[in-house]
Amino acid sequence: MNKDKIDKYKFLVQSKKIVIVYFYSKECIKTNTIYDSLSKKNNVLLLKYDVEDIINKKLIQELDVKIYPYFYIYKNGEMIDQILGTLNVDKILSQYVYT
Repeated sequence: MNKDKIDKYKFLVQSKKIVIVYFYSKECIKTNTIYDSLSKKNNVLLLKYDVEDIINKKLIQELDVKIYPYFYIYKNGEMIDQILGTLNVDKILSQYVYT
């Protein structure tokens, strides 16, 4: 991922909405399905990055993402939560999407 892509990421997480950044692999089938269904929600901004796509490598390294699925939650540019794994998808839904 080049500098322009990292700059775009940093710009997007500055949103006034809750921003949920999702790092996934193709093995994250259950989580991918749930996350994709959230795209109809207007109260959150969803960003999705495939960890197997070489274009995302630099961002993944910069954020030190090593396990998937992994979620970063931002509000007004500040990271307010980090959530690991599929077992915590309900936490994301209840705290950040359906509030």
